[in-house]
Amino acid sequence: MRGIESYVSRAGQVPEDRRFFFAPIMPQSTLVTSGYVPLIPRSNGIVSSFAGTDRELPALLASLDAGEDWTTHTSVTDVALCSAACHNLYPNFAHQTIPATGLLYEVQGVCFRHEPSVRSRT
Repeated sequence: MRGIESYVSRAGQVPEDRRFFFAPIMPQSTLVTSGYVPLIPRSNGIVSSFAGTDRELPALLASLDAGEDWTTHTSVTDVALCSAACHNLYPNFAHQTIPATGLLYEVQGVCFRHEPSVRSRT
């Protein structure tokens, strides 16, 4: 895999300072300000987490053990799952005018999209 990545990098001739590998998460604010949410709202994933106290933890565990919806004990965080590798690059250009010739960057990242998939009929 790394050999293919290296080959693509050399073929694209993108300067090293324009190569980025981003984590699979990003600030939720970046997702919102990119304008992507209204375009494909079903593809986004927002991270939730248990933020309760030690006293509240047994209720979560009891729901989990009973096969109930334990997620009612969680709340939304300020973190989103990246649905496109380029989203983390957008904040770098928030207050800039992109030249008519465009800009060239090499961007990699692990992405998540909440999309329907075709089920196997076997």
